[in-house]
Amino acid sequence: MSAHKKNKEDLLNKQMIVRLTIDEYYEFKKYCLENHITINAFLRSLIKNAIKK
Repeated sequence: MSAHKKNKEDLLNKQMIVRLTIDEYYEFKKYCLENHITINAFLRSLIKNAIKK
């Protein structure tokens, strides 16, 4: 069975700019690598958790 197709009208395309210093970026990247997640997945989970609360 094929995946459900989404209408463009149903999707929101938002961009967030996160500003980090070089040291903060490398620490954040190291954390994500240790937990086997991508930076985008980590930020997405933060947003989802914030919405649920």
